[in-house]
Amino acid sequence: MNQMADSFSQNGTGLEQRLGLLVQRLSVEVARQRMMQGEGRRETFGGLLMQDDEIADMCAQMPGEGIAALATAKAVLAGAEARRCDPGTPSPMARMVALFDLDAVEEALLLLALAPAVDPRFGRVYGYLQEDMAQQYLTPGLAQRLVPCSGLDALRDVLGPDGRLLRHGLLQLTGPVWVTARLDMTDPVVGLLLGAVEVPPNVTVLPVAGPPCRADRPRLLVSGPQADALILSGLSGPQWISRGQPLSQARAAGIAAAMAGAGVVFCGWDAAPLADRQALSVSLGTHATILTEQPDRWGGLGVSFDLVAPGPCTLDQRAAFWTEIAPGLAPALARSRLPLDQLFRLALEAAADADPVTALDATLARHNAAPLRGLADPVRCADGLDDLILPDTAKARLYAFAGRRGSAALVLESWGLGAAMAGRAGGIALFTGPSGVGKTMAAGVVARLAGLDLMRINLATVVSKYIGETEANLERIFTAAAQGEVILFFDEAEALFSKRADVKDARDRYANLEMSYLLQRLEGFHGLAVLASNMGATLDPALLRRFDLVLEFALPDAPARRLIWGKLRRTAVPLARDVDLDALADRFDLAGGHIRQAILSAAHAAAQAGSPVSQELLVQGVAREYAKLGRTLRREDFGDAFARVRGC
Repeated sequence: MNQMADSFSQNGTGLEQRLGLLVQRLSVEVARQRMMQGEGRRETFGGLLMQDDEIADMCAQMPGEGIAALATAKAVLAGAEARRCDPGTPSPMARMVALFDLDAVEEALLLLALAPAVDPRFGRVYGYLQEDMAQQYLTPGLAQRLVPCSGLDALRDVLGPDGRLLRHGLLQLTGPVWVTARLDMTDPVVGLLLGAVEVPPNVTVLPVAGPPCRADRPRLLVSGPQADALILSGLSGPQWISRGQPLSQARAAGIAAAMAGAGVVFCGWDAAPLADRQALSVSLGTHATILTEQPDRWGGLGVSFDLVAPGPCTLDQRAAFWTEIAPGLAPALARSRLPLDQLFRLALEAAADADPVTALDATLARHNAAPLRGLADPVRCADGLDDLILPDTAKARLYAFAGRRGSAALVLESWGLGAAMAGRAGGIALFTGPSGVGKTMAAGVVARLAGLDLMRINLATVVSKYIGETEANLERIFTAAAQGEVILFFDEAEALFSKRADVKDARDRYANLEMSYLLQRLEGFHGLAVLASNMGATLDPALLRRFDLVLEFALPDAPARRLIWGKLRRTAVPLARDVDLDALADRFDLAGGHIRQAILSAAHAAAQAGSPVSQELLVQGVAREYAKLGRTLRREDFGDAFARVRGC
């Protein structure tokens, strides 16, 4: 079986020499077993036939020269140990031995477990030696015969849960009886020992400049919902960021990163079961970092961490970090609150576009809103600040509020007002006024000015009559919002704004708690939020001080209504000669939203009739809006059209 030697030669002489040594050791053990059983015996194991001569021939054809004495095998073992210390270019096996500080016994066990994974003929020899061809794998019982060790008790320590081989995930032991349990290695570790160091799935390689960090212990890095702490933690050298992997794959990723000379960062493990967190902890190398929001969950696991808790990351620090990695895209990347690994993947995608900056902005907007899908509805707004029919002072206040997104980093971080005055990074606005006066439109304009998506949450569907469920619904929303950057728009906020001077029952008390919880979460929210309510004067004054902007939207007066009706003339809608928009504005006291609905109703009727929009159709649209509002149709308002619109 000289072909087997060829299959290993491509991985360097290190593995070939080790396997040649293993073949010689197996030859000695086969010879010993033949001598104990008698020559020429034919035995069947599990229905498979194996002859002594066949197994001897198999060993003779394997790499290396056959030997006939155990003394010679021991001499070869000594020579292999000398080669293991060779200062030349290390093989993958030598690198793994050095990384995990394995001794000669542990290295021999690693080789024994590797052999049947790369060539099944080793497994047949194992089955022969164990007199059970169903056991074509390594067991502790067989290992005790093949490995120079001080006895079975010593081997139990080496292959125990605290031993380096099992603790780091290099080997795995499965089976109810320890002596006959299956001892093998996972496919990723097999690939690493054969020289295939590849980036596993769900791992992002962040190309941080500099040589890899050298540490004495793995690190526990305390972070908020975003991964800004990584920027401040002194990362050096390439980092493999592992997210969303099961335990076995995460441990394999840690080994692969070590073999590649990179650091590894594990994210999203705070919610993992205790057993998995402990297994991951004890398997960590000194090149590993765990990113956590709950450091208390990592105490008492039998591992000593270097605890690192960086302060807030400023915009300048984020910009400097991204300038080293993606200079042209650094401004947009620095503003985003998405995790570092996700941002890097998005930057790579955008870099392939003809206009990478525009492509990145569009991609970031899509990913910022993604976590809130199913919890909130996007609000599309094509209007600008000039389209709002508001006093100039109100427009200026809206413009300043939207600008908080861009100035928050300078004011709160660079100027230090965030720490000095407990200023929050985001902002909360309250829009009050009756339905249809433009609160939603104004929220959309703020979103456009800030360059963010507007996500509407209808509090009427969030609030629950069951105690505690409202807070749970809000928590899901804010947890999702923290994963991206959007403007939250809470419509119909009066569902929580009811002023209760007296607490008459438990429901009243919990309703006040719900309002307090919402405001508390809003104050900790990193972005902008807008609450809209039909209530104004009835709001508790103590609540108003919690908002950065309170803007009341009143019903438009006649000049404002003329401007709203006048927008119709700036469209391509065909108008009849009798259309008098100023008369409609003067006679009918409607909010802007109802005026738009009246215009749409008239336009659809004209399109279906194949005629231009007439004054009569517009008046009919107004009558329908009056009916929605429950208003009485008066003859003095509708004049000659009164009889015709009564049935609209």
